[in-house]
Amino acid sequence: SGCSCSNAEFGKQWYQRRVRGSVKKNPLRKKEAGGKIKKNKLTKKGAPQSGKKALVPKEVLEAMKENRKEKQNKRQEQLEEKKKNPQKNKKRKPEAKEPKEPLKKKALKKVRKACEDNDYETITKIKALWEKGRVSEIEPAKQAKIVEELKGLMEGKVESLMFKHDLARVVQLLLRLGKANDSNFIVKELLPHVCELSKSKYGKFTVNCMLKNTSPEMRKLIFKSLSGHFRKLILHAEAVTVVDTFYNDYANSRERTEMVTEFYGKELYLYRDLLSEHFSKVIELYPDKKDKVLEELLGHTQVFIEKGLSGHIIVQHLMLQYFLHGSEESIQELVSDKLIEQIVNFVHTKEGSKIAMRCLWYSKAKERKLIIRTFKGHVKDMCMNENGYLVLCALFDCVDDTVLVKKAILSEIMENLDTIAMSQYGRLLLNYILAPRSTKLFPPSIIDCLKVGDTNNVS
Repeated sequence: SGCSCSNAEFGKQWYQRRVRGSVKKNPLRKKEAGGKIKKNKLTKKGAPQSGKKALVPKEVLEAMKENRKEKQNKRQEQLEEKKKNPQKNKKRKPEAKEPKEPLKKKALKKVRKACEDNDYETITKIKALWEKGRVSEIEPAKQAKIVEELKGLMEGKVESLMFKHDLARVVQLLLRLGKANDSNFIVKELLPHVCELSKSKYGKFTVNCMLKNTSPEMRKLIFKSLSGHFRKLILHAEAVTVVDTFYNDYANSRERTEMVTEFYGKELYLYRDLLSEHFSKVIELYPDKKDKVLEELLGHTQVFIEKGLSGHIIVQHLMLQYFLHGSEESIQELVSDKLIEQIVNFVHTKEGSKIAMRCLWYSKAKERKLIIRTFKGHVKDMCMNENGYLVLCALFDCVDDTVLVKKAILSEIMENLDTIAMSQYGRLLLNYILAPRSTKLFPPSIIDCLKVGDTNNVS
């Protein structure tokens, strides 16, 4: 644009600058007459950067030529030999070796396990019989025969075989299919290990199967082996299911009292035969020990809440005893975020609904709002439940935040009004909203239960 020279002259100047620049950068490159740049092959990397050609001595050049000639001569001789003897240079195939017969993986596994375990053969027989006996379409006669064979193989060895994870199902099958007299030997052999089995991930199913399929006499023996350990077992993640099923399904009133009194303290546990499972009757007999027992129950309820065990019925029963007889201040302290998250899990039980009602009655406004928000998505099920609708009745009595109740509770009731109105307990809830505590619609027991919350400041 600002240049006065022609295009040809400009190109020539640019080309000269390009060449000169390349020579300066790499002095081992040399410009030829035709304008091309050629790299000197005989120069070395360590040559001086002066731009001059590095000279190679004549002796070195002659030695290099002789080496090349020798290589060429050798190559020609090899080609001539190949032409004369073509079979000589053929590659020989390796001789075929006789293949060894290696042991299969299953055979090796059997040999290894037989060396490690002395009962391996009996275990394999037991597993084979179990595979045949657990089929649902098997004939009764074949099934009875398999049960007898299993009994013969396992009798006297249950204690040693039980703690192997793959034989727990075999024991359960024998307990389920065998008669009461046939399975008694299993219970007698496992009695010293019931506590250990109930803590096991797979052994707890065996203990539950023993409780379900044995005679009442055997259940008494199982209870004796467990008694005195309920405080430790209930805090175990696996064993708590065994304690809860025994308390809820199989224990009589005397056994329930003995299970509950373990949590009242060591002093009262000595007089467990004279006590009742309800704390109110215990106070009548020993009024001077009320404060000590409440301290014990408070410690246990705090641990239950922290570990999230409030879904079990025996835990709910123990927590309810404290909520019934403890002070309002201590109950307010217990209603923490962890308990609020767990309330939805136990509103459907009798004891759990009473705990939830007392949490609503005695908690502060902030905690009460959090409890109501946890009910979102569960209102329909609570309305149609025998105990859940009572919690909602208590909520309508004590909560004064009508906007929150409308958003969280009433909106879900209106969405599912048809199904709620068709259920028995859903109609009772709707009647309570329209005519609260009507003696024509509600029995005295429900009215008395809800009147307990009238003593707080909000209701």
